[in-house]
Amino acid sequence: MREGLFEAAVAVIAQHGSAGLTIERLAIAARVAKGTVYNYFRSKRGLLQFVHQRAYEPINGQMHEIAASSQTARGKLEAMARMYFEHVNQERELFDFLLNDASVLGQLKSEQASLQAQVIGVLKGILEQGIASGEFRALDVKRVAEMILGAIRQLAECELAGSEPRSAEEIVEVLVPVFLQGIQKGH
Repeated sequence: MREGLFEAAVAVIAQHGSAGLTIERLAIAARVAKGTVYNYFRSKRGLLQFVHQRAYEPINGQMHEIAASSQTARGKLEAMARMYFEHVNQERELFDFLLNDASVLGQLKSEQASLQAQVIGVLKGILEQGIASGEFRALDVKRVAEMILGAIRQLAECELAGSEPRSAEEIVEVLVPVFLQGIQKGH
């Protein structure tokens, strides 16, 4: 039932945006009684929390799989960025809603902060791996992890605002080399 409600919520979001995501519209889209929706979600905030959590679940799981893999640190950074942009491209309306809707951002501040802290922790681990293996020079891993996450998020917002989405591979081919080699000519 929760999966059906998630899919219905995504459909309502795609059609009506945040303001249009009401319990009544969700019930109609899910083809259930309004009371049934209230059995699962006591408020719109609860519904938004569920949509946020459910949207990021597969990304979170894949992020941890990539971090635990035997790839090089660079390979992990590339794989994580590619995976994220593939999800964003597959669910454009949903991620546009989660990343750009002001009312959603206001209501889900703590969820976003928790997710951000988790991603930064994983990125720090990858950067530390790269430093330990000699792949990366010594640096402030927390700050660099924050910068990587910031760049990925900003690129996602730009992608969502654009009319012609680029493939995840196209984005990664620009993003990762800029972080790893910089923009200076002739290192």
